[in-house]
Amino acid sequence: MLVKEIMTKAPITVTGSMEIVEAARLLLENRINGVPVVNDAGKLVGILCQSDIIAQQKKLPVPSLFSFL
Repeated sequence: MLVKEIMTKAPITVTGSMEIVEAARLLLENRINGVPVVNDAGKLVGILCQSDIIAQQKKLPVPSLFSFL
């Protein structure tokens, strides 16, 4: 099996200026573990995963995103 056979052809994306809570909600609502982060031109600049959010939850205000997830 090849990656192209199971990949998402129209991925949900976020931008670097999106609020973390909004991105976490997007992950939950779509039952996905991560999303590509794109710039204004649509170019890939990174990946945001649930584990990234959980790792940073100590730096976020209460209630934590860990509780949200």
